[in-house]
Amino acid sequence: HRTVHRTARQVTMHILIALLPSLLWGTMALLNAAFPTDLRRQNTFVIAGGGAASLLTSPLTGATWSLHSLAWGMLSGLLWSIGIIFLLKGFQTWGTSRTMPLTAALQLTLNGLIGVVLLGEWRAPGAMALGLGAVALVIAGGTAGTWQEGGGVGPSPRMRRTGALATVCSAVFLAIYPGMLRLAHVSSADAVGPMGIGLLVGAVIASCVLPDNGPLRGPGAIPALLSGVVWALGNIALLRSTAIVGVAAGFTFSQLGFVIATLGSIFLLKEPRTRKEIVVVLIGIAAALAGVVLMGMASAR
Repeated sequence: HRTVHRTARQVTMHILIALLPSLLWGTMALLNAAFPTDLRRQNTFVIAGGGAASLLTSPLTGATWSLHSLAWGMLSGLLWSIGIIFLLKGFQTWGTSRTMPLTAALQLTLNGLIGVVLLGEWRAPGAMALGLGAVALVIAGGTAGTWQEGGGVGPSPRMRRTGALATVCSAVFLAIYPGMLRLAHVSSADAVGPMGIGLLVGAVIASCVLPDNGPLRGPGAIPALLSGVVWALGNIALLRSTAIVGVAAGFTFSQLGFVIATLGSIFLLKEPRTRKEIVVVLIGIAAALAGVVLMGMASAR
């Protein structure tokens, strides 16, 4: 009985760790949406905040620095820096409640392929069917959030095209690094510090290459910096959870932050959506949550 209780507690703790990034990243998205500012300023401070927090928390993880982990960690930080530039472009072009569901769905697809095809996950009997069904439900739920009613108030067709393209690009860059670190055999603890260096380099590059419409310091800088710190904490939890429950499951749980971001942007930040669109969004969220349950069952096999 003690063994059963201990196992149940471990499974519960693993699931909570896997869900923590979704809470933090949903909060991060709302911070950026609630305090919009110049794209160069916002990107620079978000990326710098993430880099600084990663470096400061690295000693707490017991990391072992090496040239191998430094190279792969810095590359991960640079990939995330590019991804966040496209993500924030999506926020400002067609809205948070459309960007977050779509980027989550696309990231899940890519990481599912990495986890199952390259890392050999979900090989237990019945796990593959459950896992694929879970991914399908979460993807369907995320995609539902982008639907716009024909006569609804929302972005123009041109803005939708630009926002969708930016969101697709964000998903490609943000989805790669967790599985890449697993394939390169770099532990989550060893990746955090080097990733922070890559992020700080990315912040400098962002400040130089993005359109200069004003000084870096100004309104929205502090919320952007805080959102970067929040992301870094979520990233540490994600790297930890992918090492425990696998890339496919860990990343699926982490992407549920779109639930918080989507509902928060609609009901708290008053992003315009019609009644039918809200109903579709709620149905999509229900489908995504059902997918999480299936994902937990697949990972437990």
